[in-house]
Amino acid sequence: MNKILTLLICLSSVSFYAQGQADNWYFGRNAGITFNTNPPTALSDGQLNTLEGCSSISDSDGNLLMYTDGRTIWNRNHQIMPNADYFAGRGLKGDPSSTSSGLIVPHPTNPNLYFVFTVDEPHHENANAYPNQGPADANGNPISEYTDTEQGVPEADDGFNNGLNYSIVNMALNGGLGDVIPGQKNKELITYDPNDAEEVKYKASEKITAVRGRDCNSVWVITQFRNKFYAFLIDAGGVDDEPVISEVPPLLEVSNYRRAAIGYLKASPQGDKLLIAHNTSNYNPVTDANLDDGNVYLYDFNNLTGEVSNPIELIENVNAYGVEFSQDSRKAYATVRDTSTKIYQWNLDAADIPNSIETISNSNETTSALQLGPDGKIYHSLINTFQLGVINNPNEIGAAANYTQNISEGAIALNGNIATFGLPPFIQSLFSQRVPIVETDNEEVIEQVSLCDTYTYQLGYEDIPGATYTWSKDGTVLPGETSHILNISQNPSADFPVEHNYRLEVDLNNGDCPFFGIATILFNQSPAFEDDKLLTCKEEGSDAVFDLTEVVSKLSEQVEMNPEEFDIELYRNSTDAETGTNPIAVSADFINTENLNSISVKVKTNTICEKLVEFKLTNRFFPDVDVTPEVLIYCTADFPETLSLEAIKDNEDASRYEYLWSTGETGPSIEINSAGDYFVDIRFIGEDCMVTKPFEIEESQPAFESETIRLCDTFQHTLEQNTFENGVFTWFQNGNRMTGENTSALTVNVQQDAEFPVSDTYTLEVDLLDGSCIKTFDYNLIFNKSPDYNSVVLQSCNNPELGYATFNLEEAISQLTENVNEVSPDELSLEFYESESDALDAENPILNPQNFENTSNLSRIFGIVESFESCINLVEIELSTFLFPNVSPEATALIYCLEDFPETIQLSALIDGNTLSNYDFLWSTSETSQAIEVNQAGIYTVEISDPTFGCSLIKEFEVRESDIADFESSVEHFSDLNNSIEIIIDPSNLGDYEFAIEEPLNFQDSNRFENLVSGIYKVYVRDKFGCGISEKTIGVLGIMKFFTPNGDGNNDIWEISGLLENNQEDILLQIYDRYGKLMRSFTNKDAGWDGTYNGKNMPSDDYWYRIRLTDGTIETGSFTLKR
Repeated sequence: MNKILTLLICLSSVSFYAQGQADNWYFGRNAGITFNTNPPTALSDGQLNTLEGCSSISDSDGNLLMYTDGRTIWNRNHQIMPNADYFAGRGLKGDPSSTSSGLIVPHPTNPNLYFVFTVDEPHHENANAYPNQGPADANGNPISEYTDTEQGVPEADDGFNNGLNYSIVNMALNGGLGDVIPGQKNKELITYDPNDAEEVKYKASEKITAVRGRDCNSVWVITQFRNKFYAFLIDAGGVDDEPVISEVPPLLEVSNYRRAAIGYLKASPQGDKLLIAHNTSNYNPVTDANLDDGNVYLYDFNNLTGEVSNPIELIENVNAYGVEFSQDSRKAYATVRDTSTKIYQWNLDAADIPNSIETISNSNETTSALQLGPDGKIYHSLINTFQLGVINNPNEIGAAANYTQNISEGAIALNGNIATFGLPPFIQSLFSQRVPIVETDNEEVIEQVSLCDTYTYQLGYEDIPGATYTWSKDGTVLPGETSHILNISQNPSADFPVEHNYRLEVDLNNGDCPFFGIATILFNQSPAFEDDKLLTCKEEGSDAVFDLTEVVSKLSEQVEMNPEEFDIELYRNSTDAETGTNPIAVSADFINTENLNSISVKVKTNTICEKLVEFKLTNRFFPDVDVTPEVLIYCTADFPETLSLEAIKDNEDASRYEYLWSTGETGPSIEINSAGDYFVDIRFIGEDCMVTKPFEIEESQPAFESETIRLCDTFQHTLEQNTFENGVFTWFQNGNRMTGENTSALTVNVQQDAEFPVSDTYTLEVDLLDGSCIKTFDYNLIFNKSPDYNSVVLQSCNNPELGYATFNLEEAISQLTENVNEVSPDELSLEFYESESDALDAENPILNPQNFENTSNLSRIFGIVESFESCINLVEIELSTFLFPNVSPEATALIYCLEDFPETIQLSALIDGNTLSNYDFLWSTSETSQAIEVNQAGIYTVEISDPTFGCSLIKEFEVRESDIADFESSVEHFSDLNNSIEIIIDPSNLGDYEFAIEEPLNFQDSNRFENLVSGIYKVYVRDKFGCGISEKTIGVLGIMKFFTPNGDGNNDIWEISGLLENNQEDILLQIYDRYGKLMRSFTNKDAGWDGTYNGKNMPSDDYWYRIRLTDGTIETGSFTLKR
């Protein structure tokens, strides 16, 4: 039976790509994705670490062959090819920092050969060194590192601008893993003017793309430099090194490379357009800064002649980087930065293409690569992230293109690896849109279809006069199938599911390349669903309610299929099912108000295979019996006697029903002798509908409780058990039943003259009459009288440092009970309080009775004594504190003057020095007297003990040594009123000293006296501890600022003041006139200068002196002679 395909196919969101050369991408920092899964998924095995350029290639089945960063090639096992190892000195001449560092092109006719094209980064610091190896500065001087990377050769670059080169890989080499053919490596292609001295320094830009030639057996490899496109043809003979050169705008000056070289070049999948991004037009290599004056251009490309024409500037004054075409070649995209980073779209069908611009994305990210994928989507590298963005529908205009960075919406997670600027380019023809051979209601090309095994289907394309049609199945040409349509089917006995790949080649026989259509057909087996039934139970007079969700579980059980693998639709009859009208909702509570005998079920698997089955609707009735849960009690003391459980009440007919107990028995009753949950299923004989009656059997254990009650100073007590309201109560006294006592309470009386303690055991037995065990309560009743406790006095020693004593209050217990026969200290509970009112109110108890600090110096406290659990007494406890009279616990410091040695000073244990015969003394010197004599510094202690109370304390004495001062002085002379004397104490002195000048009064702590006039001074040094005063006479020297030798007896002689008779004996003085002539030389022992020279009076004038002091110090200055 034939059906129209479009009614049965399952459409997939990802197209099948037969030519799988572009199925594996490696890029960034060890990142990669594969299109061998749907959707694409991350690859984590890549060895690539590239900032920008990269390229990869797979075979037609999508199996990886190789990938490269432009200077090293890795094979499919991620091993470096021996003849393409950059860091081993055998690398290619590309650069990972070139926008498109590499592009791999299969040989058009030899499946073992691949051309690996490499494009170097045209670095200005290599150009500076040309023709020598770089890097070099702007003056051509060699430098060790590139300024942008701070790395040298070979890490950053090989030191040369290598331009465009190609190498040939033979996949038959290296055991089938491939390697570069010796002699076919780094073959340069000229993309510059060899006669231009500047162009030869740079050689190329960073742009390369490839597209299939119009003759179908050739490939154009295209690059661009300055204002020229270079198109190299690859055919069966290899690479033609004579390019087709097209000169078109814009013109980029050589001086603006290397930044002007940045940006992608892409051909359209149909091979008729080129799209180019120029990152900038102006670049300053000194500051490494580029202006925001780049652009994006669109060109026509003739894939027959290789010519480029018709330049259209799409946008200017931007930093442009990535470009790409949609799969239908009717939309252009670019990543640029103007005010922000954007992905722009242009409609190439528009009359004014530049003004058809649409913003697809707007962000603050850096511009990066766009790359068309085998699935028809465009992927966007997100720099330094773990994912790729995606344009899901690039054939659509504006927002309908659907750009996203959300993983759930099509963006690709990279499994922790990092994207950078670049993505791998391919021969753009690999992504060209194919013709549809699966019929649809619109123009969408569908290449993956799921079908059912029970029909014959038809693939096809339009019937074109003169065209030749060739059909293939799984790579094998189908003989005799030359029509524009192909009928396909699957043998029902096949091992399903079965997948086949169909391919149609249409040759128009007009010289153009054939075009292709592809379809992957997945045949699915139809499950063998059968008719079934649904059963429901109801009560008399009610509607039948069916659980229609059981249809799914019953169908699943029939064919052992997961319910998620098929869908169902429910209808009242088969007519509705076939037309899809009046469906019934799949609910758990379908009320059969129409009394339907059956429903029709349409089952659909794989969204394509259908089958119609019928489910009968059957209803039965529940038994009308009482199923109220019963709770019963079983006493374990009755074991092994049994308890009877009855399924049916006495007023119900047990013979109408069948029974099945949870124990497996089938009668209307069972006997049990253990607790637990039991139930019985009850149904009419021969019917399916049943009800369940539960029984909860609670276990009862014999209960026994015992309580001892101690009573004090009372003769009556009532025992009462209020737990149970109903039951039979029986009392026993010492094992004998008490007549007439049959309530839950019993009052016990004791004779007034009874001999205490009085003790009896009373027992209450309670029977609740509910099957539970007897409850037994024993009361051991003891009557007591309060004991007469002793009075208590607690003694403790006062702590002189704290000012109070500390008591262990629990010592009161033994005193209270001493010789009290009826009570033991172990039977007492005693709490202490500071006041009687607190004790009576049981408030503020003393919390640490073992170490009670009597800070308030209380003379008594109070205790509450509890004995026999009920005898409570208030007791008074006297606190007696021993005090040390005339003793201070504080340490005493004394001074011993060394000048008094060997005389002694006395250390006395008592403050006033009185003798107390009732104390014991023990000094640290082992002496036992009240006082001792010492004449040495040190720490001395004495322990003072009271032998009566056992109290003691330790007093400390610190004896410090001091002595009279031995000192020197330092004097500042000749300073008018600013002279000073500084006292210098000998370091061997031990005292603390104070100082005075002229008289032993008004001592000061400072050892310096300032603002002194010249003269004779007496200074005093006093020991602050009273060890004496030492003194010295000190002279402060001064000069006369003028003198008047006129014989009047006043200031007739110029001399030094402040001289001591026994000091400063060797002072030399010299007088000079203003011309430096020595007037007189003399010592302090001589008479001063009288103003004459050789007996003649010298005139009034200023004269200069030079004084050499005893210690060699020189003082100079001037004075005036007046007449």
